[in-house]
Amino acid sequence: VSVTYLESVSKIWFVPGGKLSELNELMEELAASKESLVAAQQILCDKLYAVRYSEDGEMYRALVVDTEDESKMAEVHFIDYGNKEVVGYSEVFALPENLTEAAAYAEMMNLKGAEYALDSSDIREKFENYLSNSHVVVKMTNAADTREGSLIVEGKPLNLNQ
Repeated sequence: VSVTYLESVSKIWFVPGGKLSELNELMEELAASKESLVAAQQILCDKLYAVRYSEDGEMYRALVVDTEDESKMAEVHFIDYGNKEVVGYSEVFALPENLTEAAAYAEMMNLKGAEYALDSSDIREKFENYLSNSHVVVKMTNAADTREGSLIVEGKPLNLNQ
């Protein structure tokens, strides 16, 4: 599993291990088409686009969540990683049809027992250290509607309160 985004200390986004190679292939295909992408003529909510991410300048699939025509800004959700960003319309491109077919690769999970954890920079740093330096397993509960589960780090449930 690859934890792709820490939304809060109680909510993460991850890509299941079995889907990582598919996601990598899709990202390679999107990168290869980067130079031929055309600016979106119309930017609509709930539509999928190729969007340039501000942190690395690369293109990613993103769903437009909200638009502000006056300022020409759009809030987008990067569906294959989980993070969101507000971008200028100039960063939004028409997504090639063949790249719209795959479902979102990132899955959201609420961390069981972490809903009351303090969301501080210290806790986030500790959390990110665990995720970057350890073998991590996502264990989902059986109730699909709750999207709840836990992270197993080096064979033990992650406890951010320690």
